[in-house]
Amino acid sequence: MAGAGVGEQIFDTGDLSLSFEEGITYTSETFTNATPTNEFLGGSLAYHVKGKLMEGLTAFSDATYNQSLEKLQDSLIQGQIGIRASLTKAMFAEAKYELSYDNSPAIGAERLDVRYILAIGWSF
Repeated sequence: MAGAGVGEQIFDTGDLSLSFEEGITYTSETFTNATPTNEFLGGSLAYHVKGKLMEGLTAFSDATYNQSLEKLQDSLIQGQIGIRASLTKAMFAEAKYELSYDNSPAIGAERLDVRYILAIGWSF
């Protein structure tokens, strides 16, 4: 997916931030089975929210909705919600729930994919 658009930071207090984005996208879905490649020009909407729960612990949520402007039955939704805990100045632990919904998935695939992720990471 590639696109261009605009975004707006609604507020950012340091402890809580909220922003929105909208734009035009070009999406190309290539599948590993007999499903033909699906390409479309679409409109995209997204939000991002992050809030400090306590020192060293933040919660976050992001979602993107991509709707084909050519075929109304083609839409993609991706989102996540989670928490991040600082372990050191650069190291963190994260737990999140990810959702991916494809209204026209590959042959034999489900429309909804869900992942639960526990991770250790390093920020730069």
